[in-house]
Amino acid sequence: MASTLAFNVMAEQVKIATGGEGGGYHTRGTLIANSLEGISKGSTTGKVLITNGSKENIELFDGKEVDMFFAQEDALNVTPPNRAYRTKPVGEEAIYHFVNKDSGFTDVADYEGMKDVYIVLVAESGSAITWQSFVKEDEDYGKNPILWADDIWDALSYVSDGKYDGKKIGGAIHVTKRGKLDRSLSEDFKNNVRIGSTAGDRD
Repeated sequence: MASTLAFNVMAEQVKIATGGEGGGYHTRGTLIANSLEGISKGSTTGKVLITNGSKENIELFDGKEVDMFFAQEDALNVTPPNRAYRTKPVGEEAIYHFVNKDSGFTDVADYEGMKDVYIVLVAESGSAITWQSFVKEDEDYGKNPILWADDIWDALSYVSDGKYDGKKIGGAIHVTKRGKLDRSLSEDFKNNVRIGSTAGDRD
């Protein structure tokens, strides 16, 4: 990818929209930026922008403020860029679905479209984008009320409680690199929360 940019983009500097500092997108973007000067023999450098992730990155690309960006595939489905672009996969992320052990729910499809069952999402996160993609594929998902959490620990606290404001909680969606769940989450919530499925509805 870096080689393609260096030899095909006529620019002294390639601006790269990544994500939060130290995160996967930021780390990969930094590696590419660091390699551009050597690959282009000094004619091109890379500038890494720390951003809030996919949504902001697409907006920056649309506004011609960056030349390259990282984004979830779901984000490209929900809000595709309005400029021509090419993609290259750089890693696989998993959708984790957490449910209360006593709720009777095992899959997202079990409570799809239920107006009295919450889905828990972390605000401004990859999970929120993924849920938007679910809704775009099947509008029934849009009928579930959303309970917004501050972070994944907050989200699992809601799931552990099982109810909020008199309504059942179906589950929480979390998107991250496969196998990269924080071990502390397991310790804090292992008595009430388990990993469910998202395979029941194959939209």
